[in-house]
Amino acid sequence: MPSAPIDAFGLPLAMPRQRAMVIVAALRVLWRKQTGRDFADFGRDLESLDRFFDPLATGQRLRQRLAAVGGGSEPISSAIPPSCIAAIDESRALVTPEGRAAVECLDRALQGNGDPIVINQEWVAGLEHRLLDLYRSWSRRRLDDVLRLQRGEGPPMLPAAVGMVLLLLINGSTNESRAIARPDDPTHRRALDEAIARTVESFASAISPGSRSLEHFSVYSGYALTEARRRLSDHLANSPERLYVLPSHEEAVVRFLGRELARRSELSKERAAEAFDVFVREYHNNLPKLASLAGAYETPNRTGRIRSGLLSAFAARP
Repeated sequence: MPSAPIDAFGLPLAMPRQRAMVIVAALRVLWRKQTGRDFADFGRDLESLDRFFDPLATGQRLRQRLAAVGGGSEPISSAIPPSCIAAIDESRALVTPEGRAAVECLDRALQGNGDPIVINQEWVAGLEHRLLDLYRSWSRRRLDDVLRLQRGEGPPMLPAAVGMVLLLLINGSTNESRAIARPDDPTHRRALDEAIARTVESFASAISPGSRSLEHFSVYSGYALTEARRRLSDHLANSPERLYVLPSHEEAVVRFLGRELARRSELSKERAAEAFDVFVREYHNNLPKLASLAGAYETPNRTGRIRSGLLSAFAARP
């Protein structure tokens, strides 16, 4: 049998009533600076902590959020257990999930009349399970996000990312020998980027009109290729220098792209077909440059097969 807990989130299970009130008051001050409101429902408060404890938050986003946390002239109360806060500086700190659970325990204990107050171990066990579920969901978030995207869930794939993969398919870049290789020469890199960007942008604009910067379609640092890899990591070569769809994966990739386009409620099959045709025309306009810089292996039969497969998958999606 596991041993009984000797504390509750850094708090002793029994303590003077006055000390408990001081800790709750100090955590309440920090919480207001952190969230702009008082404590509310325990579950709602835990969800709000996602703002600071989300493992997917970028460093820049966290710095901006931390900068917005209010401060004051008074130092952080030494009565607060270290596990209950994450200090920002001498006067500012975040209340941690353990800190919010500690407040829940202390509030319940303070409802009684005893002194010292006693924290019920069953409360602790129940709240620990809630925190375990919370941390489990946070730790799995990256994995769950990746799996959801690969299943075709979440937001539809960006048109530019669809266009980037279509470029590889139509170009015949479906094995290593026909890959689009990134040139070493900076001048050639810029020329290849421009040819690819103009082709991909034509498709993206036909699907979703708008102003886009061609630099976003770069095969070196553009979001279109990054998004394509996120969605189709199992189907694209894991190579930073050679871009191609893995052999024997062409049909699966075409079906995936067709289903992703069909998830756009505003997009009809006819518009999808027009966008594909616009894309192929622009590809042909840039074909000489692509061929000289990276190789071009397009055949009319393959292009027709990709078009038919894409539209069939589009029409088949419920």
